[in-house]
Amino acid sequence: MSSTLKKVRTSVGSLPLWGGELCLDFANTVDWRNRADRKDFLADLHDLIDWAVQLGAIPADDAQCLSRNAKAFPSQAAAVFEQAIRLRETVYRIFFLMGSGAPPQAKDMEEFNRIMSPLMAGAGLISSDGVRWAWTGNPGALERLLWPIAWSAANLLASDLSSRVRECADHACGWLFVDASKNGKRQWCSMKGCGNRAKARRHYQKVKPED
Repeated sequence: MSSTLKKVRTSVGSLPLWGGELCLDFANTVDWRNRADRKDFLADLHDLIDWAVQLGAIPADDAQCLSRNAKAFPSQAAAVFEQAIRLRETVYRIFFLMGSGAPPQAKDMEEFNRIMSPLMAGAGLISSDGVRWAWTGNPGALERLLWPIAWSAANLLASDLSSRVRECADHACGWLFVDASKNGKRQWCSMKGCGNRAKARRHYQKVKPED
């Protein structure tokens, strides 16, 4: 879509978490993605820090250090934020195609690996609640904000759940989610939102008077 992405200042904490995976909730920080008036809930790196804390992707103590560093080094903060948005859009394109039964485009996988590869230098295995991958580099490094998102996407891509990623049946919505339903036929990001709107539209079509 050629229209300019509208930036809005609002609490990222008000966003519903219907993706089922951290990387999909990150892709869903754009609301009404396929409409001309779509909105981006991330305006700068400070919004991303708030989002990461609220989702438990980074500890609150680390967030304070990251916020200070973002203010102290605005050019670096802007560069990391630009990279975060590239990661978000790449993740969206990859899983949108996979959700429609198509393989990801090679250029998107190459872009994802370009972002992921240097992040691995700051990661390592830790033995906390079992052995697992975590960020073991400088906790104040701004790029560590991208690590949990990229790792979530890599894990999802390499898992059987990747075949159960769907886009909301309301195409204007554009939100992605893992379909964890038993029959694998979940259509909506949420029945409370897009599902109810679709139900209301169907009802209106049935009862509206003939012209």
